Amino acid sequence: MHVHEKIDLLVNGSLGAHDREELTRHVASCASCRDYLNAHLATDALISAVSPTGILNDKEWDDLIQEAVKHKEQGPLFSDAEWHELIETAWEKHATAQKTQSLFKPLFALAACLVVFAGGYLLYSRHMRPSQQSVQIPVTAPAPAPSSAREEILPITDNAVAVLSDNADLVLKKVSSDTVCVNLRHGSAFFSVKKNSFAKFEITTPDARVRVTGTSFQVQVHEKTTEVAVLSGTVIVQFTASGKTLFPGPLQQVLSEKTGPVLSPLPKSIKTRLAKYLDRMPRRQPNASGPRTSVPACSLANDAAQQSNTALSGAAELLSQAYAFSSAGEYEKALDCFEHIKALPEKSRVVQTAWIEAAFIKIRKTGDREAGGHDLQTYISRFSNGTYIEESLVELADLARKEAKIEGLLSILNDYLVRFPKGSYRNDYLYETATLLRQDRKEYARAIPHYTQYIHECPQCSEAENALFWLGVSCREANDPAGARSAFSRYKEQYPRGRWIQELNALEK
Repeated sequence: MHVHEKIDLLVNGSLGAHDREELTRHVASCASCRDYLNAHLATDALISAVSPTGILNDKEWDDLIQEAVKHKEQGPLFSDAEWHELIETAWEKHATAQKTQSLFKPLFALAACLVVFAGGYLLYSRHMRPSQQSVQIPVTAPAPAPSSAREEILPITDNAVAVLSDNADLVLKKVSSDTVCVNLRHGSAFFSVKKNSFAKFEITTPDARVRVTGTSFQVQVHEKTTEVAVLSGTVIVQFTASGKTLFPGPLQQVLSEKTGPVLSPLPKSIKTRLAKYLDRMPRRQPNASGPRTSVPACSLANDAAQQSNTALSGAAELLSQAYAFSSAGEYEKALDCFEHIKALPEKSRVVQTAWIEAAFIKIRKTGDREAGGHDLQTYISRFSNGTYIEESLVELADLARKEAKIEGLLSILNDYLVRFPKGSYRNDYLYETATLLRQDRKEYARAIPHYTQYIHECPQCSEAENALFWLGVSCREANDPAGARSAFSRYKEQYPRGRWIQELNALEK
């Protein structure tokens, strides 16, 4: 298959996963194919943006595309002036015949395609750059309260801000000057990303990956299916299972249907809601790039402390500044920012993020594990139903494990199992708790229910065979011969050639 045919299939969303990987590598190194892809994306974006209005017929579309090609004089990108001239030319050509149509819809749709075209080029020319990794920043939220649903603003960097729904479960996996990787597990998040600010800005969900270079859009996960609504710019949505790739442009959305994901026009009600999100975003600094070292690290926090009515607004700006310091490796300055936010009396997501972020820097970057662990314990006490309780317990468990503090580790694991009956680490912690009770504490009777529950909840997990054998051993040591016989009988039936067959036969003699 010719490379240009593969590009056609890519834009139409029907190119296979293996071919997409090959095409990505090829386009990154081949200027002519990259130009062909960019021209294809620009044309497709124009059609996607304007065709729902029904303004242009086939011949008029051909004329418009030819005009687009004429204006592509230098390089793979149109300048703002070239796009303005293209829009004016196309509009003047067809305005007389379409006086009954709205004058603003086509202009808005065509103008929005500038971001689409730039996004297509930058995605394929910059995404392979190596990027600096930074500390993982968990940003999760508890289940929504039906009577008081609300959103919160989360500054990611100076050039990217998110509005999180009350039930958003979101993790910032990487944050640096040119790379942001986000994992949205459920709920919805609206992102505003400054154009051309990142080599890579990617949101992963349970079933898809969403990539952008700069735009305003919302990603929502509902029952593990992903939907995307684009206010401006364009995004590339790649679905993991099917390999299907879609390119929603301005005022378009990706919906999950029974037949698979589809593109459709963005309803006016959703457009209005997303526009309100955009209005709520804090204004970005015009030339913000990296940490603003000329500004004292605590200046914003001092202003916030003096004016309580702007405390949280100042904290949000300071949080963004702290991320910039952390990305640049200036951890002491970042900690200074976080400590000032922590001093605020509020229990907002921004304040909680400062607590967890400061603790992670101390533990993972500056080596002050004791202080970081103390911060996590204080956070759990202060925010009993906080956003980051699960992440705090997981980190405390890791600390106790490294320091071989068995009693403390058992207490943390038990706290996690009680708080999070459906937590991500539940199965692992059930098995670990049972093993510690049996192996280190010799408390076989207490180990039995944990092994039993692990086998019941996770029969296909990697430790299921071990759990069944050690359940029988624990029953035997706890003077429960009937329980031991039952466990060993099940083991022989399920694992006739299992790793513990010889030991089991020896025990039964």
